[in-house]
Amino acid sequence: VAKLTLTRVRGFFTRSAGMLSAAFAVFWLLKTYNFDLTPAYDGRFGMLGAIGRAAAFVFAPAGFGFWQACVALLCGFMAKESIVGMLAVITGATGAALSEELALMFTPASALSFLVFVLLYTPCVSTLRAMTEELKSRRRALFYTLRQLIIAYVISVIVYQAVSLVTLRL
Repeated sequence: VAKLTLTRVRGFFTRSAGMLSAAFAVFWLLKTYNFDLTPAYDGRFGMLGAIGRAAAFVFAPAGFGFWQACVALLCGFMAKESIVGMLAVITGATGAALSEELALMFTPASALSFLVFVLLYTPCVSTLRAMTEELKSRRRALFYTLRQLIIAYVISVIVYQAVSLVTLRL
């Protein structure tokens, strides 16, 4: 059993390493360059920031309709552990300073909604690849992925609206 487990884990990491490397390279390019392929030195995160700003309105009902949260969520699609790291990169803060920056960005209701969304939304790219292989169908994997996104969105909107309503009455 241990040998079979080790073989499968090694295979998973071997297949995922290439995909993750390519995904992070794409994210680096999107962060570093604008759409006209000039370097993005202005702190607006190039194409990645523009994509985040364009998608921000979608998340406004969930309380985190700002580009920084959207960019962190996109990065979290590569690896959920990187969400906080991306927020640190965006704000340029670490430790206690990062906590202060995040407190300026998020209200308690929006922070809770964001956390709920992160816990429920699509797993990372490596998991999606494994799911596609296990299901032997890209269509079914896409269906499950979209279903997870919709569930995460609806529940995070409900959480944000409910917590906001309760805090207003207090």
